[in-house]
Amino acid sequence: FKLYQSNGTLKGQHDVGVIAQDVQKVLPEAVQERRNGKEDGALAVDYKKLIPLLVEGIKEQQKEIDMLKEKINKLEKE
Repeated sequence: FKLYQSNGTLKGQHDVGVIAQDVQKVLPEAVQERRNGKEDGALAVDYKKLIPLLVEGIKEQQKEIDMLKEKINKLEKE
C-alpha cells in the first residue's frame, strides 16, 4: 500500500495512513464509505481490520528470514 501524509486541521498535526482505494482492491471489508455533509462518499480505512493481517504477514516474513539465515549459515560452512 502507498502511505500518505496529510496536515490536519489543527496546527502542527500530521496524520499518516494508507490510501483507501489501494486497500479496497485487496481487502474491501476494511474500507467504509463516509456520508456526511463535507465528504459525501469519501472512503475511510478501518485500521482494526488490517492489524491481524499485518501481524500474520510479519510472522510469515520472519519464518522466511529465519529459513534464509539457516541457508546462509550452511553455505558459509561449506
